[in-house]
Amino acid sequence: MDITALRYSRRQAVGLILLSAFFWSTSGLLIKILPFHAMTLAGMRSFLALCLVLAFNRGNRFTIDKQTILGACSIAFTAICFIWANKLTTSANAIVLQYINPVITMLYAYFFFATPIRKKDIIVTACTFLGIGLFFCDGLSWGYVWGNVLALASGFSSAWTNIFYSKYKGNSFNGIILGNGIIVLLSLPFIFFLAPPQWSVGSVIGILYLGIFQWGMPYLFFSSAMRCVEPLDGALLTMVEPLLNPLWVFLVMGELPGILALVGAAIVLLSITLWCVSDAKSKAGPNLPSSA
Repeated sequence: MDITALRYSRRQAVGLILLSAFFWSTSGLLIKILPFHAMTLAGMRSFLALCLVLAFNRGNRFTIDKQTILGACSIAFTAICFIWANKLTTSANAIVLQYINPVITMLYAYFFFATPIRKKDIIVTACTFLGIGLFFCDGLSWGYVWGNVLALASGFSSAWTNIFYSKYKGNSFNGIILGNGIIVLLSLPFIFFLAPPQWSVGSVIGILYLGIFQWGMPYLFFSSAMRCVEPLDGALLTMVEPLLNPLWVFLVMGELPGILALVGAAIVLLSITLWCVSDAKSKAGPNLPSSA
């Protein structure tokens, strides 16, 4: 089945994007609950997602070029950093810090492609970095600091992915396939040489869900649906993910970030949402965010 050839009405595309964001939002909870090393978890998740994407990509020829390689490396780095961040800091910190990528995309576009920066771009950048500062003030213990750093790194690398794929005219699944393949290869030493995972019926179900429904299937939905809407529609609709991700963790595990991190999250999400709304009205702005 060639899923890249599917076309949807705008209402159907919006529904698929929201469904993708919903499944993406469950990552923090599963990463927290499953008793595996971060790299073991990343490898098993990507292996399952890779099998799914390959099954739905049979109608397309797999090709590799420089842009595909760079985009795949960005996907792999983003996913690994995000999983590590969820192990080392709160899920709220991890997902909100990753969702700075629309602002970072705009900065990359300015420095590397001479895209003009407007007054509202400067304002949202200042507000975003103010919010980020509050996250680090709230997590002064070394565990939280390193988790925050990795979450921030995933935001920077996912923005770099946006830059590459905004100019990529080929089949975007090539980068997804190669990126997940890289993750699987990097995880093999951890899978084979660390202590065996603590397998149970629950952990098997959790891994299957994480690889197929949280990671692989949303990419299929999102990639095909985004062909039928404006890029900034996707940027705004996927803001559902950072709102739901910490909610699931709080409801199940009672994990709640500190007051400064909550204030920082509100500043980051509000400023980026208002910025996306403003850009959607003017039909100009950075490319869509990519999730871990």
